Amino acid sequence: MRKINKKHYSGTWVKYPEDSKDPAEFLIRPISIYTFQKLPSEKEGLDLTADSYWEMVNYILLDWKGVGDEDGNELECNLENKKAFSAVDQEASLFLINKANEIQSKTDAISEQAVKNLPKSPVGEIPKSEK
Repeated sequence: MRKINKKHYSGTWVKYPEDSKDPAEFLIRPISIYTFQKLPSEKEGLDLTADSYWEMVNYILLDWKGVGDEDGNELECNLENKKAFSAVDQEASLFLINKANEIQSKTDAISEQAVKNLPKSPVGEIPKSEK
């Protein structure tokens, strides 16, 4: 049976700024920046332009706590507010992108180690085909 870590892919809560006494909290989905560049897009050769930057923030940002408007009213984590957040607070958005990539990298490293630890085949190695 193949097992997946559903908790990991349903998101991880992170705080920003990390050293604040009252940080906002963000539920983010892990993603490799390189994998994101391979996702379907209307444009060819996706790079971190304004549109692709927004697409990445929208993809990884699942929910938040402690994000409000200028009057102190809590904002719902929806498409409109996520777009405004990513435009207004680019430092936080870049932090979230980097954190999502970091979480994915750790998961990738654990997966690679698990594959290395798999038992060897009882019949030995599969010979490489000759060309």
